[in-house]
Amino acid sequence: MKYPEVEFYRYFTSDSLSEEDRTNYPGRLDTSTLDDGLASVLREVQDHINQMFDRQVERINASIGPVKLHLDYIAAPKRPARIANAIAFGYSGFSFIGLTLDLVQTMFDICSLLSGSSTTAELLGIDLKTNEQRAVFLSCLFSFQLQFVVYHELGHHFHGHTPMYTSSVFFSEFERKDLIPGTNRLEDQAGEVEADGYAVHMILPGLCTKGTGQALLEKLRPEGIATNKFLVCFLLSSIGS
Repeated sequence: MKYPEVEFYRYFTSDSLSEEDRTNYPGRLDTSTLDDGLASVLREVQDHINQMFDRQVERINASIGPVKLHLDYIAAPKRPARIANAIAFGYSGFSFIGLTLDLVQTMFDICSLLSGSSTTAELLGIDLKTNEQRAVFLSCLFSFQLQFVVYHELGHHFHGHTPMYTSSVFFSEFERKDLIPGTNRLEDQAGEVEADGYAVHMILPGLCTKGTGQALLEKLRPEGIATNKFLVCFLLSSIGS
């Protein structure tokens, strides 16, 4: 029996990866080395999404048919190098989504700024006057951003943009080496639009029903703004930032 965490680890130790890739992506992240708060959120999001993948395993199809999906995190390279990236790849029978620690920390910093913004509070009709209120808003934004990036990468798998089960190749989100003069940039942009559309498709049902949307309303308690407007503004503020 193959375990996705083990195969994820093996991928990044594979000799078939280039030396540059092994340097930039040194392996699976050990979340126990992180701050307790950040580690808890990362594990919660990972568990939630991987459980969803497991429940839907017979219904999730890519260009090659049903796939086994798994989300995990990638450790940071040696400092001062930083690699803020998300990658999608196939290996050993699994379709993986990997988020680098630097990307996670960058998103956390963005959400921290938004959670202290009076303009954002006014836009959403929420109260961010206390540290507790700002912490709750930060947590909501951060988990939402993480899920959107994961669903975007899932969109690349779903639409067949990723090389399947090829140990030396992955689809890199923010540092695309193929974005150079002479390549088909229009096709690449179309792929990104497809992946964004897939992510929105995955998120909207929960946001507009009693699932995620109701939880946001209960946690953030917006006032003076229509529910639908609040939810749309939250969505756009989160993924737009």
